[in-house]
Amino acid sequence: EVPVSAFTDLWVRLAREFSDPTVTAFGLMNEPAKLPIAQWAEIAQTTVNAIRKTGARNLILVSGGRWAGVHEWEKQIGDTSNANAFANFKDSLQRTYLEVHQYADSDYSGTKTDCVAAETLTTMFEAINRWARTHHQKLFLGEFGVPGTPACFADLNAMLAQTQDRAVWGGWTYWAAGSWWGNYPLSVEPMNGIDKPQMAILKKYF
Repeated sequence: EVPVSAFTDLWVRLAREFSDPTVTAFGLMNEPAKLPIAQWAEIAQTTVNAIRKTGARNLILVSGGRWAGVHEWEKQIGDTSNANAFANFKDSLQRTYLEVHQYADSDYSGTKTDCVAAETLTTMFEAINRWARTHHQKLFLGEFGVPGTPACFADLNAMLAQTQDRAVWGGWTYWAAGSWWGNYPLSVEPMNGIDKPQMAILKKYF
């Protein structure tokens, strides 16, 4: 309900205040699901351009549209897809990563405790890897997680195995950790000083 100019102005002021690229990275917006994909891509491009005009060299993460899911990156939703909307996204400093998310349950929401076949996730990530190489884009896996069950460990390994090409991937952040998550199935917060089983796989990729 606010104009695009207000969003861009906010980021210009943040960029001037937190301009040290060694201590601060910028994430423009998490999962802009209420905006059409094309509109969000245009807003994000305008905002990245404005940030760079301030002289800020900070790393910038730009979420894909909707929930930024790898599973629907190339799917047309409304007038376009994330693949089309972000194919020509540019940063004058080449320090912007497109942030994607992915969960392993049957509807890819991260709200259930089942997991799809690992091969399904491998195929999804192979597709977005090809897209990124073709369009010279870099990716960041900003949210992903699985329950701590043996059936889901193959999925966790499958996703991480596909993020090893540093020409494409700038890194990842697991969802989630922190003591307040309690019994949340995806949490990797240690319990009584003991690591959650997901950590054995995550550590392989540190």
